[in-house]
Amino acid sequence: MQISLTVSDFFEQYWPYLAIGVAALACLVILLAFLLHFLVRARRNRKTERESLKKVTRMADELPARFGGRDNILGIATKGSRVEVEVKSSEGIKADELEKEGLHGAIVMSDKVVFPVGVKADEFARMIEDRLRTK
Repeated sequence: MQISLTVSDFFEQYWPYLAIGVAALACLVILLAFLLHFLVRARRNRKTERESLKKVTRMADELPARFGGRDNILGIATKGSRVEVEVKSSEGIKADELEKEGLHGAIVMSDKVVFPVGVKADEFARMIEDRLRTK
């Protein structure tokens, strides 16, 4: 017994299965595109974080000198996303020099300097404190 099925009869009989197959394939392609996008983005973010950590470490090493030396720094605190450095004297501390170092938006007051760091403010403040204690 030979079954003869034309193309139009095939599509008429099996169209729901074909539609489900095409939809599943489209979903799979979209899912793979999203996964690829997020993997590439995560890799780029790790690279940016490493570069940012190097910059922050360098800044933490050089920062005590920018604030008049270790003896001029009385304390370091974080206030949300900002770091507050309490100093004996703000003479010689210039906001434009801090700006050149990468501390954008630094505010120099008579007894403290406040500058925004971002979400890693606590980590940055700890790094500065560690540098003050070890050197």
